Amino acid sequence: GLNHNHNDKFHSYCEKQALPSGDYMFVARKYNKNTTRMIDERVFDMIVERKNVTDLSNCLIVPSKKYKPLSFFEAQMYKLQQHCGLISNKLFLLEGDEDCPVQFNHHEGNPAQLQLMRKRVKTLRMQIEQGEYRGVDITCTRNKDDTVQFLIDQMENFQRNFDPAEPPILTMK
Repeated sequence: GLNHNHNDKFHSYCEKQALPSGDYMFVARKYNKNTTRMIDERVFDMIVERKNVTDLSNCLIVPSKKYKPLSFFEAQMYKLQQHCGLISNKLFLLEGDEDCPVQFNHHEGNPAQLQLMRKRVKTLRMQIEQGEYRGVDITCTRNKDDTVQFLIDQMENFQRNFDPAEPPILTMK
């Protein structure tokens, strides 16, 4: 499905598409006014990898199938660092609070397991904050609604600062 946002200057929407790395990108498209055919597509300088605290805790211990001996998370970060080289704004978005036990699905009954999951997430957050994943910044949101608002804010910022005379240089190809 598509989510539409109309205003006088821009027509924007969200679409679901598999990306080689990351979960979210922001793209500007130019269409022929007569045929409505897309004639140009440019990528803004930001890619976002999102994980909620439960997903992050789990993917830190699951091995990568393609990039052994790395964990699934380490492989994702490697791809973010390597395959998105021309995008300078790489962002890891952590959704949820590792200090809030109810954020970890299905482990409320096992305090030792919950403590281990919380410790994994907190350690990883600190590693990213301290620059261990070169070129990747971190931002945290409280929940899915905050994440959606964060993404909307980023899109609106790109729209506000967009200059058609100087479009982004990167393309989707």
